[in-house]
Amino acid sequence: MKKADKFMKDIVSYLDTVGAVKSTDSITKRDKWVLATTAGDLNIIPRDEIIFSRFEEPEKANEFNLGTNPHSGKWNHYGVDGLETFKSMLDELLVDDGPDNVSEMVSESAQYMCEEEGDSMEYYIKWSSHFDAPQNKYDLETFKVTLKGLGAEVWEDNQYGWSNQPRVAMFKGITPEAAENELGKLAVFSKWPPIIGEVDVDWDEAEEDE
Repeated sequence: MKKADKFMKDIVSYLDTVGAVKSTDSITKRDKWVLATTAGDLNIIPRDEIIFSRFEEPEKANEFNLGTNPHSGKWNHYGVDGLETFKSMLDELLVDDGPDNVSEMVSESAQYMCEEEGDSMEYYIKWSSHFDAPQNKYDLETFKVTLKGLGAEVWEDNQYGWSNQPRVAMFKGITPEAAENELGKLAVFSKWPPIIGEVDVDWDEAEEDE
């Protein structure tokens, strides 16, 4: 069994065991799960040895000191070690009773991920060390065309807003999961997935570091 296949089998088995509700993400068309926790409902989309997850109530999740993104509730985990950490921490957040209305929970979850996040938040494709390799070109125009094909509003700017930083593709109107999924089909991301950053968070942090 391939490493990635085993990873998916393990995470799906765990999610089934803890009572996560399975559905299909309306944007990425991938399997997703929603799990009721003491830190609020958690949206989970596992893919390629990565667990993309996000709490619906970021402020509530912050109270549990989980290391989530304080603004969006993002809580991603990478690789086998990340899977074990995810399971260990999540075990402490499980609730005894599931939601009274599963369909309502899934619907509200999808609305949060697709409307709240996609319509109002701004993202960018990070210029990371991945692009230091000669064969890995940060193809700004291709990235912009790909994002526009998903219906995103797209523009470009210098990373962090600094004039000495490279130009990067910026977007809003779609979820980062949808962008990662579509960009991941490009050859440049055949080995490693794109890194999607949040403008409000990363730009503010960069200003503080000046």
